[in-house]
Amino acid sequence: MSVFLGIPFGLFLSSQSERELEDYGKETYGIIDKAWLLVRKSRSDVWSVRAKYNVGNKTFYTSTKENPEKTLFEGDTITIIYSEKTPQMSVIMELKKE
Repeated sequence: MSVFLGIPFGLFLSSQSERELEDYGKETYGIIDKAWLLVRKSRSDVWSVRAKYNVGNKTFYTSTKENPEKTLFEGDTITIIYSEKTPQMSVIMELKKE
């Protein structure tokens, strides 16, 4: 896939995810289960986190999220908005930029 096709496709997926969370979003609490300094070769290192949360009797994990302000640490309780339709689609509200 060319870079020129990949960027619009990524933006499309991002807007689709946002729309699904708006339409099917449910709130729950989660816990930061991993927090670390992500070392990158060509850009500045950045504090990153991953959270786990439960929907019904299943555990889900967020993708790695950047937290450059370094406000979240392992064991912190956070608010998760997940899609009722696709529970693995989620956002950590404490990191959402308005």
